[in-house]
Amino acid sequence: MSRFFDRRDETAERIWTDLDALPELAALAPPPRRSRRAVMLGGAGLAVAAGLAALPRADLATARGEARAVTLPDGSRMVLDAASSADLRFQGDARVLHLHEGRADFQVAAAARHFVILSDSGRVITRGGALTVHLWDAEMTVACHSGAVTVTGSNGGDILLAGGQEVTVGPSGNDPIRAASAAEREWQAGRLVFEDRPLRQVVADLGRHRSGRIVLRGEGIRELRVTGVFDAARSDAALDVIAGALPVRRRDLGPVTFLTPA
Repeated sequence: MSRFFDRRDETAERIWTDLDALPELAALAPPPRRSRRAVMLGGAGLAVAAGLAALPRADLATARGEARAVTLPDGSRMVLDAASSADLRFQGDARVLHLHEGRADFQVAAAARHFVILSDSGRVITRGGALTVHLWDAEMTVACHSGAVTVTGSNGGDILLAGGQEVTVGPSGNDPIRAASAAEREWQAGRLVFEDRPLRQVVADLGRHRSGRIVLRGEGIRELRVTGVFDAARSDAALDVIAGALPVRRRDLGPVTFLTPA
């Protein structure tokens, strides 16, 4: 069953406790979205041709509600979350991946050359270790589970994370470094975890696990705070819980769900 808490309720229970970049990497531009590239797919043993046949826009992509494990050319492992996509640029010693949308968990094989993850929200660099990169509503959350990573937000400035730390960067600036929460690993077990997150980010994640669109309309509701745990397979029920607990109203018009001030 979903659990939901509005941060404004003072009685609400908190459910979760809380390589410097190489100079030449600054000149790297996002790779063009080219034709499908052969990679080795792990997990379900899907054939490359079958797994990529429906991916005209990116080298790797997942559908809504789908997750996919991938072995990268250098031996690193990546798990793509639902409705996520990425392009690869592994040429010679270069290990560059452009994450376009969604979330990905990485087990990066140790090597002399940096492993670089680019996105519209910033850049992540590591030489090896485990990390999660999460894109939601123009912001990027990076959780370092082991090893060390350097995060550079769209506003510049390098942030060094050690194992057990995470940070969120975005157009409005960088949040303080915090202890890595369970949220960035629980999705692989089918649970969507939010700790003091704005409704706009919660909606962005729920939208990757259901058909149709979720639209926030009206003043003041985008920044309402949410802390809770939801079943990824029951994202529609999660919206009902949110509409019942926050001052918002849900209205469905065909494939579009509107959340407006109550």
